[in-house]
Amino acid sequence: MLTITAPDFCRGIKTERYENKRKTIKTEQAEQTGKSNDRSGGNYRYLFRGVGFNRDGVMKTRVCTKCGEEKPETAEYFYRAKTYRGGLNTMCKVCWIKYARKWRAENPEKQRESVRRWQAKNPEKNMEAARRWRAENPEKEMERKRRWKAENPEKQRESVRRWYAENPEKAREAEKRWRAENPEKVKEAALRRRNTLAPNYLKQLISNKYDISHSEIGDELIEAKRRELKYYRQFKQLKQLKK
Repeated sequence: MLTITAPDFCRGIKTERYENKRKTIKTEQAEQTGKSNDRSGGNYRYLFRGVGFNRDGVMKTRVCTKCGEEKPETAEYFYRAKTYRGGLNTMCKVCWIKYARKWRAENPEKQRESVRRWQAKNPEKNMEAARRWRAENPEKEMERKRRWKAENPEKQRESVRRWYAENPEKAREAEKRWRAENPEKVKEAALRRRNTLAPNYLKQLISNKYDISHSEIGDELIEAKRRELKYYRQFKQLKQLKK
């Protein structure tokens, strides 16, 4: 049986501090009651209340129901659980981590639902945990964002449009800064819009020609401008072939 006494627990760590504390407690008890109390169990219980010692100064132990090892009955070796005896789980931490990892792998849907419920009940804790994880794992966070954008292009575009609509000033400032930092990409994007007859490119042409704002330009006008440019380009190609 694994037996660890209170003095053994303190020996080699803070023995002198422990002894001084014990003497102080005994002196205070004698002054309050008018008689000396030399029972070590009471002193140990006072000193190590909540640490897992019984009144005789011996650390209580618990046998893990999974691996069968006997370990000190403390939160250092067993996770806290209100429904179990002593407020501690019956499995040791090592076994519980293995069991939880296996359960999550076998029950992905239940795991996701459990996480969603916890996040709904604890929004502030969830946000703080997410911020801490992003700060500690910047590379993983960037990879996660890239993967999500690749898997959800429509949601990504909708998110960007919504952010631009809600933050027009920040959007203009960010676009101006990006253009100044990436002149080559700006040229490539402009050429791509021109070659593909993108809606924004067509809106800009119509706005410049008729002096109207982009918001006044409808889909029909954009489509008419696209047909006009297609016919013009085809005519130009035929003219070059005749030469």
